[in-house]
Amino acid sequence: MYEEKAYARLIFVGVPGSGKTAVGEYIAQHTGVTFIDVDTRVGQVLHMPIHDLIITGDERLHEVRQSVALDAISTQGVIVALGASQVHDPAIVESIDRAQRAGTDIVQLSVDISTLTVREGMNVPRPVSLGAPRAMLAQMMSAHQSACERIGAIRVDTNKKSITQVAFDVMNTCKMLDG
Repeated sequence: MYEEKAYARLIFVGVPGSGKTAVGEYIAQHTGVTFIDVDTRVGQVLHMPIHDLIITGDERLHEVRQSVALDAISTQGVIVALGASQVHDPAIVESIDRAQRAGTDIVQLSVDISTLTVREGMNVPRPVSLGAPRAMLAQMMSAHQSACERIGAIRVDTNKKSITQVAFDVMNTCKMLDG
């Protein structure tokens, strides 16, 4: 017997600083839909902020992060913000594909490197010994864009826009607005 699986209403993907959490929270607050930020939930499960888990190389991180993401994607009607690197995880990509075929909107919040460096505080002088973080960021953004294109994410630009403007762009694109 075939049992239809329920999925999230909307899944956000994007690089860190693209606005996934802020826009997801805004839309959830204004629509009454539950919002799940995967990285926040992982931090709650492992009792440590996600950036600390990444920096310390916590060996539980990948498994817990994948499990939380898969659970969130398969939770009916919610809005989900995935961690940036999760679009490179084959199990998560497969789950995103199933959700998308069932009607879930996958939205990539895109941002250019100039805007992102300001949002993330990387537009200040730094010691030369840190290398070229902007070049590394550009490389990561390029790989992320390719992964988002492969999963067929709807691209919504966040450059020079407020959270409210981006949220309305997303809600309009995903037909979440009344009228």
